[in-house]
Amino acid sequence: MFKKLKHKLHKIRLVIDPHARKKELSYILDNAKSETTLLERIIWLESLVDWIRASTQLPTEFETSTGQFQNARIRFLLQVLDRHHDWKKTVSENFRAILEETSGVQLFCQTGLVQEKGFFSEAATRILKVILPTPPHDKDLAELFNQIFKHKDDAAWITSLSPDVLNQIIALINFEALQSEDIFMNLKYSMTEALLILGSNNASLGLSHEIRQRLPQSFRIVQSPFILLNQSLVETVKNMHTMPDGPEILQLADRSHKHIENCRQLILGVFDQLEKSGVSVHLVYNLETLLDSLNRIDKLLKLLVTNSTSNSMSLVISFMADLAHQSAMNRTLSDLIYSNLHLLSRKIIERTGDSGEHYITKTKSEYFHMLLSAMGGGLLTVGTTVFKFGINKLKLPLFFEGLFSWINYSGSFILMQTFQFTLATKQPSMTASALAGKLTQLQDSQKVDEFIDEVARITRSQFAAILGNLGLVIPGAIAVDFLNVQLAGNHIINYEYANYVLESLHPYKSFTIPLAALTGALLWLSSMASGWLENWIVYRQLPAAISRHRRLTELFGEKTCQRLSHWFSYNVAAFGSNVSLGFLLAFTPIIGRFFGLPLDVRHVTLSTGAMTFAVCSLYDSRLPYTSLTWALVGIFFVGILNFGVSFALALGVAVRARNVNQSRFKQLLKASLKRIRQNPGQFLLPPKF
Repeated sequence: MFKKLKHKLHKIRLVIDPHARKKELSYILDNAKSETTLLERIIWLESLVDWIRASTQLPTEFETSTGQFQNARIRFLLQVLDRHHDWKKTVSENFRAILEETSGVQLFCQTGLVQEKGFFSEAATRILKVILPTPPHDKDLAELFNQIFKHKDDAAWITSLSPDVLNQIIALINFEALQSEDIFMNLKYSMTEALLILGSNNASLGLSHEIRQRLPQSFRIVQSPFILLNQSLVETVKNMHTMPDGPEILQLADRSHKHIENCRQLILGVFDQLEKSGVSVHLVYNLETLLDSLNRIDKLLKLLVTNSTSNSMSLVISFMADLAHQSAMNRTLSDLIYSNLHLLSRKIIERTGDSGEHYITKTKSEYFHMLLSAMGGGLLTVGTTVFKFGINKLKLPLFFEGLFSWINYSGSFILMQTFQFTLATKQPSMTASALAGKLTQLQDSQKVDEFIDEVARITRSQFAAILGNLGLVIPGAIAVDFLNVQLAGNHIINYEYANYVLESLHPYKSFTIPLAALTGALLWLSSMASGWLENWIVYRQLPAAISRHRRLTELFGEKTCQRLSHWFSYNVAAFGSNVSLGFLLAFTPIIGRFFGLPLDVRHVTLSTGAMTFAVCSLYDSRLPYTSLTWALVGIFFVGILNFGVSFALALGVAVRARNVNQSRFKQLLKASLKRIRQNPGQFLLPPKF
């Protein structure tokens, strides 16, 4: 009864949806014609693979992500063809015609591999492929492969194919073929030609200047494994064409595999040099390209020279799955960014983390030194706030207002660096990167206590910096305003602007909360700029260039240039952080006003100074205590968001850049909360020893 009802519903569906018929297997097999064009064969093959891939109305016992359903459909298709001779004949003829009329060279040497000369060219190519239509290349098997296997899940069901099923598919392709006809000879020739192309490309790229200058001085080009690999591949391909069954093929293939391994070791050596000499996006891109090409050569050689039939079937399945996976990944911009910028981001984070160690106090003397240093930073912030008010009073054009604000902020931060003062808000993004470095060392439970000790050191260092900044910015602002009244007869800001300052800090009647979070993100960006600049300087070897510069050494002497080089390498990253933070704080409000957006910054130390000046201005008249109370609440949230957002962003990026196992976070969080309950003072006050 149920089967009859299901059959009737299926007929109704075919009447309602005329396109449903075209998705039926019988309809697809009926359209497998012997005499037709290559384009029509390709369209037919696409519809057949779409039927295999279709996952609508699946039985509950099938799981699509494993490829079980698609594998079952392929088996069903083979059984149907075994029972219908005409369908089997036309299907096999279509398969053979497609293989004979298309070229597989691009499939084997290009599909799944990046082709552009640089990272940004490849990124632009991928973006344009999404925006612009691609011209048809019917004779290219690579284009056909990309059209058919265009889903990310295709690799899973290809992998699930068994060697027996693949043997049946090959038998289907050879069904009623002429005995003299070698169906797969075209593919074999394409593989050998792809080997020659990949070998020559690798030799060219492996001998590029960026790679050669990171090799030992004893390295000789004539001994380069890339050159030797290319020569070995040429000799192997020649023997394959002249003596395909000769014993020399296996020996040549083994020699090529050894050269491939030597090439990989050379690339790993260059990666090790990058750890010391800085990272370039272009260089990492070229190294990743070389590794992918070497893997492709390795797999093609194994496919061409394997003797075992069962092993050959497994290699074919694995190779097709890799092609499908890499083809899908190489269509996305995110995969390109992750694979090529991962090492760069990690080196930037590591350099930021090295700077972060400076902000972590371990002893009581270091704690009080941090407190005094932060008090100096708070005092300088008072002057920064005064100059900020002065720039606002000038009513300058937007650009010049932003420019002078940039000079004001950057000059203040550079003075702090010069006098070794501390600004508390710069700490979180630096210390988070240092903390993430400790996460990589947590290989056993005994290291957890050491990690929590590090968290305690960071939090009490941060508390000392906040206490020092705010502890002096408030009395400093009161003193400056008092002096201004005595000398000039007026407060730093007038009555109306003072009311505006208090209202602008209201936690929910203004944009204080989102702007404080935005400022936290800007603080994090400045730390990233610092790490990037230091990596760039190390990569360009600027300190060595300064110490050995001919004209500088003639003018100032060799020892002076060496001291200048040391000072430059030690301070330039901090200068970059200060200048970039000043730029972001100065021009974010300017950009907001230019576009009519409510963009501004809410920096806890600057905002506290501004609020103090406002209170001084309003104190002589009637002080609005309600507005002041809400402003204090707003300051509290500004501090929390400045520190929290900056720390969270830095820690998140550092964890991903270092590939830290995120499953340990819950365990560490529980252990940290337990320690806080047991000894909260450890996270705020200096150690007793």
